[in-house]
Amino acid sequence: MPLLLAIIALPLIEIALFVVIGGAIGLGPTLAFVLASFLLGGWVIRSQGERARNELRKAAAGAASGAAGVDPTGPLARGAASVLAGVLLMVPGFLTSALGLVLMIPAVPEMILRALASRVTVAGFGVSGTGYARPRPAEDDILEGEFHEVPSSQLPRRNGSGWTRD
Repeated sequence: MPLLLAIIALPLIEIALFVVIGGAIGLGPTLAFVLASFLLGGWVIRSQGERARNELRKAAAGAASGAAGVDPTGPLARGAASVLAGVLLMVPGFLTSALGLVLMIPAVPEMILRALASRVTVAGFGVSGTGYARPRPAEDDILEGEFHEVPSSQLPRRNGSGWTRD
């Protein structure tokens, strides 16, 4: 429900800001602001996206070489924040442009990421010496069941048009 309210409220706020600010500064400066904001957003996405890709490659190369303490989630999250800032700048409006500019301040994404990191637990695969190691399931994740072996002569085979049994 809060997301729905935000989706409804954002365009209404943007329209109100266009009327108030556009009435105060005039049509030409308002259109110039929208165009400049759009171009700045495209530049941010392009330049910061490339920087984030390079940081992610370095982190992945460090993890592949076995370097301890290499965490690719930081560069990935910073890159996502930069792309979000660029998208917000490209959306026409004063509020979204202001939010995009605030996200470009380096301390703001870091604060947001720290706040999210304290609330989010990431479970996944870790790298071991022999390959990828899966996290152990909790006791209540174990499923009981029975199985029987099927001879290979009874297995379906794939032909050009789909699966078939000989």
